[in-house]
Amino acid sequence: MSKVRLPVNKTHWTQHSDCAVVNAYYNRIENSIYFPAGILQGVYFNEGRPNYMNYGGIGCVITHEITHAFDIQGSQYNEHGILVNWWSNETKKAYNEKVKCVIEQFNNFKAEEINMQVNGENTLPENIADIGGIKNAYSAYEKILKEVGEEPNLPGLNYNNRQMFWLAAGTAGCAKLRNEALKLEILTDEHAPRKFRVWGLVTNMPEFARDFNCSKTSKMNPDKKCNLW
Repeated sequence: MSKVRLPVNKTHWTQHSDCAVVNAYYNRIENSIYFPAGILQGVYFNEGRPNYMNYGGIGCVITHEITHAFDIQGSQYNEHGILVNWWSNETKKAYNEKVKCVIEQFNNFKAEEINMQVNGENTLPENIADIGGIKNAYSAYEKILKEVGEEPNLPGLNYNNRQMFWLAAGTAGCAKLRNEALKLEILTDEHAPRKFRVWGLVTNMPEFARDFNCSKTSKMNPDKKCNLW
C-alpha cells in the first residue's frame, strides 16, 4: 500500500524475478526485454561453444525479443511504452502490405497428422518476431565470422560454420508433441507449432538456401519469401 500513487518503478526486482524460467520476454509497457538465467544454458548458450551455436541459439532469442517491439502489437507503443501512433502513414501502409505475406504463408501450413491448418492471424506477432529475429541474428553472426574467422566443426558433423548456425537455430526450436497437445497448441497458442516456426524461419531466408545449396525447386527455397525489413 505504501507504493500507491507513487511513480511506477519499472526496474524494481519484483517485476523481474523469474530467474529460473527457460524463456525470454518482451514487455511492450516497459519497452524492455527479459532474459532469465534459466535460458542462458542448454541448447541456447554456453560461453565455451563455437559462435555459430550461440548465435543460432540465444542470438535468435535475443533478436526475436527485440523484433517484438516492431511486430503488429509492439509497433503501437513508443519507446516509453506508451500506446501512441509513432509511424508515418506511408510506413504503416507498406508494413501492413508486407504483413499479409506472413499471414498467408502460415495459413498455408498444415499439421497433416491432425488435419489442421495453422492460424496465420493468431500467430502473427510471434511469426514476425521469428522472421525478423533470425535475419538479424544471422547478420550479426556473419559480422563476427568475418572478425574471428572459421571455427572448428563439431566432431562427427560435416557442416561448415554457416550451416551450423542454421542447425543450432533449428535445434533450439524443435519439439515433439502428442497429437492432442499439437491440436491444443494450434487452437490456443500465440505461437505456431515448432515445426512450422522453424520452417517459416529458414524458408524466408535466401541465405539459408545459399548456405545449403537448395535448388529452386526445393520446398526449402520457395519463390515467394516474406521479408518485412
